[in-house]
Amino acid sequence: MKIPNVVIVILATITMIGCNSSESKYNPDDQSCPALDSSIDISGKYYPNNFKAELQNNLNFFLDGAGVSEKAQVPYDFIVVRNCKVVDQRPVTNISAVGLYINLLVEMQRAGDNEAILKLEKLLTTLEDAPKWKGLLHWLYSVEGAELKPMSKALVSAVDNGNLSFSLAALVGAYHDNENSRLAVIAERTQALLDAQKLGWSDLYDKEKGWLRSGWNVTEADYISYYIDRKSNESRLGTLWAILATEAEGAGAVPEEAFTSMKMYADNKHPAGYQPILTWDGSYFQAMLPALWIDESTLSPDYTMMDDFSKVHLDYANQFDKPIPFVSASATVDNKYLAFGLRSVAEASDSQVHQETTGTPHATALYAIIDKPGAVEHLLKVKQAHSRIETNYGWFDAVDSDGNMSERILGLDQGMFVASFFHESIREDVKNYLQIHGQQQIVESVYSSFIPD
Repeated sequence: MKIPNVVIVILATITMIGCNSSESKYNPDDQSCPALDSSIDISGKYYPNNFKAELQNNLNFFLDGAGVSEKAQVPYDFIVVRNCKVVDQRPVTNISAVGLYINLLVEMQRAGDNEAILKLEKLLTTLEDAPKWKGLLHWLYSVEGAELKPMSKALVSAVDNGNLSFSLAALVGAYHDNENSRLAVIAERTQALLDAQKLGWSDLYDKEKGWLRSGWNVTEADYISYYIDRKSNESRLGTLWAILATEAEGAGAVPEEAFTSMKMYADNKHPAGYQPILTWDGSYFQAMLPALWIDESTLSPDYTMMDDFSKVHLDYANQFDKPIPFVSASATVDNKYLAFGLRSVAEASDSQVHQETTGTPHATALYAIIDKPGAVEHLLKVKQAHSRIETNYGWFDAVDSDGNMSERILGLDQGMFVASFFHESIREDVKNYLQIHGQQQIVESVYSSFIPD
């Protein structure tokens, strides 16, 4: 989605404002953290043989009381880990992170964790009781006990509601008509949440522009000023879900053209001979996040542009004496937040792109969607070069080529990190949802336009 640079700065600032916003670079002492008394367990098939302990540590972010609020059952915006202990938690949640946590809970339940069922039930209650706008949830909420409360600047994001909706669709697809009555009821409650959003999705569509508005400003009671007008950014899922959600709404239906008319560009003159897709600011997650829910490699007429986009990021990350992870929006090493990207694969002007020598582990994990062995190999190279990046609650969110690190671990980024290793299962659950509702053909139809202009 084409987002004005000033908006990116404002939204990033809102996201990361919180406790302990030190501006000093965190460079922790070498530490070997002991194993935790409890852990998050998923099927053994998802653990690469040479990355088992590392994936386990990143899963453990989602332990109750660590990266997850036990009362509200939602992930925190970020936690701070020092000397192997969680010393701070920002009591705010991001609904995209909530969605990925839902997908993780499904995998935990499938692995035999019966408590995951109770956690899903509690989480659904939290979402059902949360303040909404025409059925759509706010982008961020303050976590207060078991409740979600509006932020002082409350925004409804079409992008994040799209992400959450696909996670909810996967939950329905996982448990629809399940012989376990509790799981079947979870699917029914989840479908009710999705059905309640139809009016909101219809209202966000601007018939004159032909595109989806990017959201609603609850505080100012007005639409957010920009539109979802790019297929190459993560925001494409918002438009796709709006089409699916409103299919039967008659005059309120969002047409397929809201997706197919969006623009997408590629670089046919890249110096390395690649032909990568161009995202707005060259951030890796912008291109790859939707592939956690949708198998874009088979839906797209030509997926080479995504492969080449990944090669550009891999080449950049490997050029330093100490390799860094892939570049993407993340924390900074001085505990702020920036929409980092690469200018060579960005549509925005050079002055609008924050290209530095800082990388984020979750972006390299997303590379597992395209090349899991390659992603694991690069993550291990990063760990070898920056051994202090790993804690027993996940990897620090950012490291630069000099070894400086953020002291924060972000809920959304951890969700992307771990989901990258079981994305095939999420996709199958989404596909099941689409088949239940007879909508797979719609997805195939709109993705036939997923080619550069």
